[in-house]
Amino acid sequence: MKILIDTNDIWIAALAAQDELMLFSREEHFDHLPQLPQISG
Repeated sequence: MKILIDTNDIWIAALAAQDELMLFSREEHFDHLPQLPQISG
């Protein structure tokens, strides 16, 4: 399965991972990034 993530969302994910932040999002494509802790809304 091919997952398409918008460029801006890739930047958001990268910055959150770099700074070890938790991501709050309703976007389902972030679910495919297990290294990114998140709380789904």
